[in-house]
Amino acid sequence: MDKMVRLLIEKETIYSEEVDALMAGKPLEEIEKELEERLYQRAKQASEAISRPVRSEGLNS
Repeated sequence: MDKMVRLLIEKETIYSEEVDALMAGKPLEEIEKELEERLYQRAKQASEAISRPVRSEGLNS
């Protein structure tokens, strides 16, 4: 439980993956690293989606 409190204080939000990892006894440092990587990948995907050009098929110009 102490690990979960530490992780919540530091990250403010954790997901089911982190809770499962904590319950499985995974080291806190490893959980933090995996969380950071997952959040980075999600942000990267969102950024790529935003920067894609919008297709204007069917619109009259």
